[in-house]
Amino acid sequence: MNWLDIALLIFLLVGFWKGYLNGFFVELTSLIALVAAIYGSIHFSNFAGDWLMSNTEWDDSTITIASFIITFIVIILVVTYAGKLVTKLVKTVQLSFLNKIAGGAFGLVKLAFIASVILMFVNSAAGEIEIVDREIKEESIVYPYVEPVAPYLLPKILEEADELDRRIRGVEDDADSEKETVERDTIY
Repeated sequence: MNWLDIALLIFLLVGFWKGYLNGFFVELTSLIALVAAIYGSIHFSNFAGDWLMSNTEWDDSTITIASFIITFIVIILVVTYAGKLVTKLVKTVQLSFLNKIAGGAFGLVKLAFIASVILMFVNSAAGEIEIVDREIKEESIVYPYVEPVAPYLLPKILEEADELDRRIRGVEDDADSEKETVERDTIY
């Protein structure tokens, strides 16, 4: 076991411990909240922007930034609150221990993913600077298990995100075409 193993194990244990303390539902909703907040802020901050435009005298760039931040924070708060409500419900039906163990496992996987992304960047910089010696990576016990996590999951995550985006845009496109039809019928 070398220093890379120790660093990775500490990182993974922190993830497990944090996940165990929070429980599965809080860990899951924190991840969902982050993804939903980013997506929602990109696609729906125009509602907050419209409100800010009619209620403030800020310039367009300030409104754009503020509406993105406001939408981001609101989505994070709503989804996080929902996760805490689910956790309270789980406690009432006596599933707390299972929630904590699943939370620990989820926290471990989440930080394994983050560590793997960091390792991707470290390895891609290896052509210019060798941050971690090749020998240390080869001798590591934990590295071969953590390193392939992001390269395996990222394409699947991006594929699912594209599919979700297509579905949502398909619904928006259908709604837009219906609206155009109604407007055209009303005009004529």
